[in-house]
Amino acid sequence: MLCGYKFNQRRLYTAAQKDNAAGQLEDELYWFARLLRENYDLKLFMEDARYNAAHRKARLSQLFPPGLTKNFLALINGLIDCGKKISLEAAALNFARDLNRDTGLVIGEVFSAVALAEESRREVERVMSALKRAKVRLRYRLAPDILGGVCVKLVNGEVWNVSLDYKLQNLEKALLK
Repeated sequence: MLCGYKFNQRRLYTAAQKDNAAGQLEDELYWFARLLRENYDLKLFMEDARYNAAHRKARLSQLFPPGLTKNFLALINGLIDCGKKISLEAAALNFARDLNRDTGLVIGEVFSAVALAEESRREVERVMSALKRAKVRLRYRLAPDILGGVCVKLVNGEVWNVSLDYKLQNLEKALLK
């Protein structure tokens, strides 16, 4: 990849669509952006100028699971080769928005204080699918600070919050009026 290139979100999305890999690439971008966000040592490694591109690629190839799309690998290797510092979290979110816009697939994250049982996950997906009148792809994350219930954040910016924390905040506002 030429190092003079400018990251083009739409071109990446179009290439993934052409390869019938848009859904998988969206998963991979989400996974890696989350990994970088939650693993400070990995983030430092990726940004440390003391490591050359070959070393970063070798280490990442040990970290990456098998079966990643060629689009994902080309993107990461291209960014490493060129020393680009784009926000992979923003790229993952924008890619998910493109997929949502073009396919109607509703993508989001469900935050809960405790791990949800499979039956509860199916119920959340059923409810969200009915509310949005579309197929949904939800990912689940623990967020102990919500105390109970769930909070669903969709890539289009919508938030469906039925957490205990949210209800307590609303009660506090009402009492302070």
